[in-house]
Amino acid sequence: APPIVTDSGNLSRYSDDFSCDGVTIQDGLRLTVDSPVNPAKTIHVFGGSTVFGTGSKDSETIPSYIQKILNDKGFNIAVKNHGFMTLVASQQLAALKAANLRAGDIVVFYDGGNDAFNSFVYGSPEGTIIGYNRNNKLGFALVRVRHYLQSSSALYRVLGALKAHISGKNSPSDVQCSNMPSDLTQDSYINHYFGVLSNSKSYAKSKGAEFLHSFQPILGSSNGLSKDESSRLLELLNVDGIARCTQENLLSYYSKLSENYDNYSREVNGLNLSKVFANSASLFSERYVDWIHMTPAANNEIAKKLTHHISLAASAAQ
Repeated sequence: APPIVTDSGNLSRYSDDFSCDGVTIQDGLRLTVDSPVNPAKTIHVFGGSTVFGTGSKDSETIPSYIQKILNDKGFNIAVKNHGFMTLVASQQLAALKAANLRAGDIVVFYDGGNDAFNSFVYGSPEGTIIGYNRNNKLGFALVRVRHYLQSSSALYRVLGALKAHISGKNSPSDVQCSNMPSDLTQDSYINHYFGVLSNSKSYAKSKGAEFLHSFQPILGSSNGLSKDESSRLLELLNVDGIARCTQENLLSYYSKLSENYDNYSREVNGLNLSKVFANSASLFSERYVDWIHMTPAANNEIAKKLTHHISLAASAAQ
């Protein structure tokens, strides 16, 4: 049976450890493969299901790929995966405050997609994770399903609508394209997001840890929504019941958020990866399994970028 999700305040976790079909929860966190037992320091990676690794085996998550790179270079550094489904930045901060940080550790927030979606589509910058988890006993059961069902857009649509129903939200595809939030409202969402990141950095610093941030890519953020792959695009969006026009409007907001992030990123040792695949020869369908989750190969590319960013920040801090 899927694991039960518990919550306390603004923090959600699985109630029991488990291992099923390449997905392992150990000590309440997604397993990072080949992490050293007695590390000199720890890199704590926080985010939503993209960090958790929805659709990927333990060895194919972004934190596990970072761990492999560090191991191959001979570093005695552990990487912990604090990812959890649907988290936004404020909930990552709650998880950060519950983590066992030591002086010299490194905190990495990898996010942006959930914050943008919950703000832009639902008008809820704080996210919906607590209510979602109280009602959702099916979400984890669908984690591994995404890889196996890509040929059935009809089933995608059913699963997306079912997930939306369980979470107490209307499917964005049913709502279709609601009115764009005003510029003032969009600015308030952006300021809220940046404020949470600044608070997260301050907390990490108070514990003697370094803080880094990365603004993630989502479907279409690098090269737009290709007309040449319209049928495949709809299959990817139908995983979560998202209409194409909803994604197009979201991308408009995401582009604005990205531009603002470029001006803000220095405040949080930031790295903008929203356009990381802009010069890639691969198709977006080779990188994404839905509107935000990526294939193992794409996770590996992100891990390389993050590891380089971590190395630069660690060198500058010395």
